Amino acid sequence: MSEIRLEAQDLNQQAASLLKAGNPEAAKAKLDKAIEIDPMLMDSYKNYGDLYMSTGKYEDAKNSYKKAILIEKNGALYFLYGNACFMNDEVHEGLEYYNLAISSGLIMKNTILIMFFLIMKLVMKCQNMRTGFKE
Repeated sequence: MSEIRLEAQDLNQQAASLLKAGNPEAAKAKLDKAIEIDPMLMDSYKNYGDLYMSTGKYEDAKNSYKKAILIEKNGALYFLYGNACFMNDEVHEGLEYYNLAISSGLIMKNTILIMFFLIMKLVMKCQNMRTGFKE
């Protein structure tokens, strides 16, 4: 593994720790540097998605997870992208990505639970549209 990749991975680990400690701005600076050093490291985009999810910027999270998926297709990324869709009120796209996560072999209790809540949210929206009630 190259020194550049190792440095980018180290920056990603630092960013993840900073994000967990509640310092998204410092985490963002580390991720920016990691992407500058190694733009093909999937973890940088995944961690950026996590950062955006933690700050309520769901569309930005989707974009970051999508970049990660372009680099490495895996069930965990599909699941995270589905979560971002769900939080961004994009129910159908979220369901598609949850299905991709399950199809790719990702079996998590949370996947089934979140899919249940997603379906319930869709049902409630349909009922609210019929009654004219706004959430």
